Amino acid sequence: MMSALGHQRFAVAGHDTGFRISYALAADHPDKVDRAICSEIPGPPITSASRRFCPAPVNNKLWHIPFLRAETLPEQLLKGRDAPSSATEFAIQGGNVPDDAIK
Repeated sequence: MMSALGHQRFAVAGHDTGFRISYALAADHPDKVDRAICSEIPGPPITSASRRFCPAPVNNKLWHIPFLRAETLPEQLLKGRDAPSSATEFAIQGGNVPDDAIK
């Protein structure tokens, strides 16, 4: 896309799951990527191909990524009932979020 827009070299930034994409782009095309910012990858880098075998502290922080990729299932399970899921996510990721903030 950047070549089609006339950019021979460009900067790229990736955040959260975009971290991996921006890193791969920079690694695969160092001639095109002038600089890259890769921040806040969700969880520590792991070598396991399956998160099912991650240690519990890692799995607790990464469970939502494959869950949210399941086509239509998250919407069916959470529609109108997202407070428990949000409360769990906030408790694991950030902690100490007031109850009224997630209702």
